[in-house]
Amino acid sequence: ESLVDELPPLSESSRFQELSADTVELLGNWEYFAILSLLETKGFRYSPEAVADRLQLNRASVVEAMKLLLRVGLLKEHANGYMPTHKNVTTTHDVPSAALRRVHRQTIEKALGAIEGQTVEERDFSGMTMAIARKKLPQAKQLIRKFRREMSALLEDGDRTDVYRLNIQLFSLESKKKERS
Repeated sequence: ESLVDELPPLSESSRFQELSADTVELLGNWEYFAILSLLETKGFRYSPEAVADRLQLNRASVVEAMKLLLRVGLLKEHANGYMPTHKNVTTTHDVPSAALRRVHRQTIEKALGAIEGQTVEERDFSGMTMAIARKKLPQAKQLIRKFRREMSALLEDGDRTDVYRLNIQLFSLESKKKERS
């Protein structure tokens, strides 16, 4: 019996608010959550130019993103500018979404750039290829979700100085579907 078999089902605790499909569609670009994270970094002073410079965006898209984040309640105005509302949000699991596919595609493209543009001290890429028991995919997904949340808790504790993205990919390398028992 493996560790995965011993895990209880993940419950979406009150710590996580599930975003509606409409909100996910609105936030279907990588920069929205990157901006929220940047606003939480130590010593960062908001200006559209500062955000654009740090995240390699144009000023106009930063201004529009800020308006949208305010509108959906993930950002609020503060005496010193803006601050995230610190809502921990999640999307539905295993529900098809064009917006989520778009965000994943965008962040994979960013990861491809990091392979050449960042030093090995600034990034970590690893992978493994394996033959699997397909019936254990739901348990694997559950374990990946648990790992992401634990990693977030670890890295967000203390002085936040940089904005990073964690991608974990688990996918079939087979070119066509075959009958599975």
